[in-house]
Amino acid sequence: MCNSALKRIYFLNTPAKSQNNMHTPLFNILKLSILHNLLYKWMKSYIFAFYTHI
Repeated sequence: MCNSALKRIYFLNTPAKSQNNMHTPLFNILKLSILHNLLYKWMKSYIFAFYTHI
């Protein structure tokens, strides 16, 4: 009885999951680009600070 209920919940949630999976690659690319920009800015500021201390 419990297993059938879980299966029903799983099957009800699968269309939403598949729809989300369509959007995930785009979201991951966006996340990576944001992270890359942040890392680049941080590295630039770090290198600048490093050179000014010398």
